[in-house]
Amino acid sequence: MSNEDLKPCPFCGSYDLSTNGHGAYTIVVCCECLAEGPHGHPSKAISRWNTRTCAEIDMMSLSRSDLENSYNDLRNVLAAIRLTEHETSSSHSEKLGAIYRIAAAAPKK
Repeated sequence: MSNEDLKPCPFCGSYDLSTNGHGAYTIVVCCECLAEGPHGHPSKAISRWNTRTCAEIDMMSLSRSDLENSYNDLRNVLAAIRLTEHETSSSHSEKLGAIYRIAAAAPKK
């Protein structure tokens, strides 16, 4: 499998994706929003990336109001993380990945 076999990012819809790592350890990363997929052998990592655990979002069907609400929810989550974080132990991409996973798992209004 190659990067051309990857589905778009389930969080932002970007096709700007890369597979990072070597040998038996590879992870799929969205270069747009920094979401990270499961890791493993390259073919397994790509297969897991393409197997969505949450409903795929049709970004074109979202209204401006829906997008603004989602944006505000993400800002609130980020603010809460900043307030509760005493040490900077996570990288920027790990924080963004966590925020997007929380947002994707939240019930849709």
